[in-house]
Amino acid sequence: AGLQRDGRFDAALAAYHELLDQKQIGRTHSESLRRAAQLHNQLAQFPEASRLFQQFLAHYPDSVHAAEVISEQAWIDEQTGNLDAAATKFQDLYEKFPQSAQALEAAYWLATAAADKENDAKAASYVDWLFDEFSKQADPQPKTLWEQTLLLKCQLAASGNRWQEIKDLLVQEGEKFVEGPRKTRASFWLAEAEFRTGRPSEALTLFDRLAMQTKNSEESWIAMVPLRRAQLRSRRQQWTEVLKILEPVDREF
Repeated sequence: AGLQRDGRFDAALAAYHELLDQKQIGRTHSESLRRAAQLHNQLAQFPEASRLFQQFLAHYPDSVHAAEVISEQAWIDEQTGNLDAAATKFQDLYEKFPQSAQALEAAYWLATAAADKENDAKAASYVDWLFDEFSKQADPQPKTLWEQTLLLKCQLAASGNRWQEIKDLLVQEGEKFVEGPRKTRASFWLAEAEFRTGRPSEALTLFDRLAMQTKNSEESWIAMVPLRRAQLRSRRQQWTEVLKILEPVDREF
């Protein structure tokens, strides 16, 4: 472990494998297996990492580190494009270790995978489970995952044209976002919900604010901001403003 902390990775791996060659089952063996696998993973030596992680689970299925190891295996599968294997491991983690810290990330991964396949009902079941878990915490952690889950909930509600649900959710929870891209995205969902529920003045105020906040951003959804601003101003017959808004749209998007 000291060699690893000092950045002497090759020496650390050699030491771990020397211990593993002794094949003495026990705490030293389990820690050597896990640490060697993690170091191979850190060095992007994925086949070696996967093999050692699998050995760890075969020898120590009831270890306190089992959930962590399954999670690391799943992320290796995800990184190497083996998404079916990743899904199987994340599902296993979600079902067998629901109280683990890794279960939250597993549920979110499964939710996004289901949403990508347009299985909104399945995605929503994972999202609902996540929010139930977050509700047990005074301040939902990890914060980034909570924000991502809330945005996914908005996406699923939008797919079902449940715009009032988005408004209610963001009015209640939107201020809890940390300043940054995810909070800006939440502001877009609220602006769009105001537009879709027939509140054009409120929508225009929010879209005008978004135009200032997203000047240097290149995310694809931002193209909707000038279009909504132009659409809302055209309803007021503010044609000079409409032209000013639309003039750069072709160039930027």
